[in-house]
Amino acid sequence: MKCSICGKEVKIGYTIIGNRVLCRECGTEYDELVAELTAELLEAKILGNKPDLKKIINEERLGKFKPLKAFIKRDVLTSYIRHAK
Repeated sequence: MKCSICGKEVKIGYTIIGNRVLCRECGTEYDELVAELTAELLEAKILGNKPDLKKIINEERLGKFKPLKAFIKRDVLTSYIRHAK
């Protein structure tokens, strides 16, 4: 299998997101990106500001993960809801 993001051949240690396969490195970067974006949303909430999802999750910040934008939104919002209570 090849990583859907970087094209690296992977046999073990891959992550599947939707119909995409990510190598270990891209999977780790994806997790870090989701955690960073979730933290920004939570920080805005804690500071009493209205979180602007479109501003936080923009295509420039997604970089090589642009094809996974919908999955990133889903994962960020799921994590945000879980932690915002």
